Amino acid sequence: MWLLFAATLSFGQKFYHVWPYGYHATFIAPYISTSMMDFSSGSYNTYKVNHKRNFSGCVASLCDSTGKLILYTNGVSIFDAKGSMVPNGDSLNLGPFFSTDKQEGFTNGQSHYMVYLPGSTNHILLVHLSVQKDSAFIFRQGPIYISYIDRISDSNFIVRKKNQLVYNNGKFGNISIFKHGDGQRWWGLVPELIENKYHFFIIDSTGMSFSHTQVAGKSLEGTYCHAEGSQCISPDGSKFMRWSNSCGIRLFDVDRCTGSLFNPREISIDTIFYPGAGSAFSSNSRYLYVNSETSIYQIDTEVEPLKLLEVAKYDGYWDFFEMAFFLMDLQPDGKIYINTTSSNTKLHVIEYPDSAGTACKVNQHTVNLASLLFKTMSRHPNPLLGVLKGSPCDTSSAVHEPGTLPRGFSVYPNPAFDKLTIELDDGLAHDEAYLVRCYDIQGRVLYRGVFPPFAYIHNIAVSDFAAGMYLVEILNEEGRRVVSKFVKE
Repeated sequence: MWLLFAATLSFGQKFYHVWPYGYHATFIAPYISTSMMDFSSGSYNTYKVNHKRNFSGCVASLCDSTGKLILYTNGVSIFDAKGSMVPNGDSLNLGPFFSTDKQEGFTNGQSHYMVYLPGSTNHILLVHLSVQKDSAFIFRQGPIYISYIDRISDSNFIVRKKNQLVYNNGKFGNISIFKHGDGQRWWGLVPELIENKYHFFIIDSTGMSFSHTQVAGKSLEGTYCHAEGSQCISPDGSKFMRWSNSCGIRLFDVDRCTGSLFNPREISIDTIFYPGAGSAFSSNSRYLYVNSETSIYQIDTEVEPLKLLEVAKYDGYWDFFEMAFFLMDLQPDGKIYINTTSSNTKLHVIEYPDSAGTACKVNQHTVNLASLLFKTMSRHPNPLLGVLKGSPCDTSSAVHEPGTLPRGFSVYPNPAFDKLTIELDDGLAHDEAYLVRCYDIQGRVLYRGVFPPFAYIHNIAVSDFAAGMYLVEILNEEGRRVVSKFVKE
């Protein structure tokens, strides 16, 4: 069976379709502004807004179900969509660097997440990982805080409580947020810095609390590890990856019911990947991408042993500054965007992350931004991931019987040139995965892929298709289908 996961939320819930970006300087120039990266229309649109907030790496944002931005933070303050500070939304993460952070923005790029508390769109939780000073020259990430934000009207909010301590027992790496197997609550996962200990937290309707700590994988004691890189959860919630430029890559399978890691695998890295430390999974959760500052690598997680395959090398292009690879993440249009080690007005992009090898098509410095971006990269949880069907935490009493598959998707552009996009709408049932196939008029299958239940956009590279008429077909597990025509020019 290829039907693995089911979600309870509709495709219309575009909670993470806009992320702000900007620069950390306080002076004004035409290329320095607060701007938005907006995916609510299906593809990215970037534009300046008429207010300026400083960013120094950290960003977290939240939209309503239609993809309209409602809140965001730079790790220092919480702002509404107009850029106004939310009442009581100042002075987050008070610590040794706050005076600098207040001017420039919080620096850690994988430390803040905004989520709706389960069962409500009026109560929002900001999870934030701060920084503290252990001695004169030693700093560490932590403690873990939460702040509560309440909606008091359609576009007005208030921070009810802020900087509420959740946990401070350890030296932390980064933080990841993913859906519990019950499809309602969230898990928080925070590794211990340069150790094989993993702290799990539960987010429910009351807030966030510590759950348990697990020791998983090989001990890092006595290794060359000296730094913590990035980490990510696959879109289907089945895999967790943690890596640094000195400790190598550590991949685990995830049990979303119990909050546990198992089946550890690793890739040792002989060369230090510095300063690049990005990571992201493809939308089908099969391919994992990591980067050094000069190379992007793909890992097929379904092939053992795990191997690094170089799919792109930095071409040396400069914008304002050098555009070496830095951080990356999968965005709502199904593409992986990559920022740079310096401030620039362009991004790199992996066009087809679900494709093996160089067919993933890394396009360098082709994404034009509305203003200068300084190291900000949206890292958000997957809100469409739902109940893990058939698992111990599946508490639904009803037995799902798939109905007739409605004509609930759009195919564009039509005619197509190099890429065809399939976008599912709210009319298509969201409790099963779908098989996607493309045929020519002779009935030959030219493309076959899986449209998972936790995505709503699927991109197909058609540049190698000959000019002519084609059919694209979507099938559910029972063989019910819808078919649409498109033209390749």
